[in-house]
Amino acid sequence: MVAFAVAETRAAHPMVPLGLFRSRAVSVCVAIGFAVNIAFYGVIFVLSLYFQRVLGQSAVIAGLEFLPMTALLPVANLTSARLGARFGPQTAIRAGLLVSVAGLVALLAAGTRPDHAPLAAALALAGTGLGVAVPSVIIVLLEAIPSDQAGMAAGLLNASRQVGGTLAVAVFGALIAHRASFLAGMRASLLIAVIVLFAATAAAFTLPRLQHENELTGLGG
Repeated sequence: MVAFAVAETRAAHPMVPLGLFRSRAVSVCVAIGFAVNIAFYGVIFVLSLYFQRVLGQSAVIAGLEFLPMTALLPVANLTSARLGARFGPQTAIRAGLLVSVAGLVALLAAGTRPDHAPLAAALALAGTGLGVAVPSVIIVLLEAIPSDQAGMAAGLLNASRQVGGTLAVAVFGALIAHRASFLAGMRASLLIAVIVLFAATAAAFTLPRLQHENELTGLGG
């Protein structure tokens, strides 16, 4: 990543103009995408092993445990559009991330107890919140840049999300690698996810208003 950044600063026609990151909206949206995938894929990775290695569930049953988290994603995406249209996409992002943080905190509290109801409720909160936040992140990002850079910006956001998910699996996998310390590693992994997502939530409150929102309210550019 460092080598890429250095190369981009020297290239006559960079693949990713680093000047984009002078935009607060771009920087915050990319950071949120990174944090969201750490939380989402990191939690799925850790819990899938917890369900099978600790609780002794089959792969099929372990997969079904994630239905509360994944089944509500389409509903959450539609809710994001409605919230964004009524209150602005920044509000949808903040609300979604706050709900997700609450879900991860509940998961951290209930994650080591084989009680399915608290786990299901926590997963539902976490998944719903992320489903509300992500579509509005894309809207804010694309509104913050010229239209001819939309494809590049979308690719940048997607790359940041993939890096976040990859790092989560690598780091969390190292923490839970030993069976004797699996539960301690699982708690540490969930705590990291909470901290990263909370930091992203705090950053979301610094997002600027979109240009068309300012025009509608008479505030101008």
